[in-house]
This record gives sequence, structure tokens and C-alpha cells, in this order.
Amino acid sequence: MSEYRGPKGSLMINDYRKSDNSPSHRGSVQLTKEILQDCAKQMKEGEEFPTIELAGWSKSYNDRNTGEPRNFISISASKKYVKGG
Repeated sequence: MSEYRGPKGSLMINDYRKSDNSPSHRGSVQLTKEILQDCAKQMKEGEEFPTIELAGWSKSYNDRNTGEPRNFISISASKKYVKGG
């Protein structure tokens, strides 16, 4: 069994895109209590738009219906990086 490495998510190609203004990818990311508490702290300190760190990796898989390779971005999330903090 692989080791749990924290909150994660993915951005998949948006197959339901209707126009050039529609997002090319859609997805979600998990947020831990620690990340949410850090966002609340940022807001208490006057930040109107709290920030979290995201990291992404390009990956691919074979579509289970067509067998065709599909690309996606695997995401991990963490508290905002503060230099020296």
C-alpha cells in the first residue's frame, strides 16, 4: 500500500467544453483542517484572498472506454509558503 502524502486532487480535460471561454480542465483538490485554519489566519491578518500552495505533475492514463491515452494534472496542496516562516 502506498504512503498517504497529504491533500491531493486533479485537473482533468473538460470533455463538456462548449466554447473557448469554457475551462479546458476541471477538477478538485482536498484541503486539510490545517490548510483551512491557515486561510482563516490570513483573513484575520487582513488578507482579502487567502492563498494556498499548489504543486502539479503532468500524468496520463488510458481511458477505460476507448483505451486512448488521456492527460491530466495531479495536484497536491499545502499551506501558503512564507519565507523564513
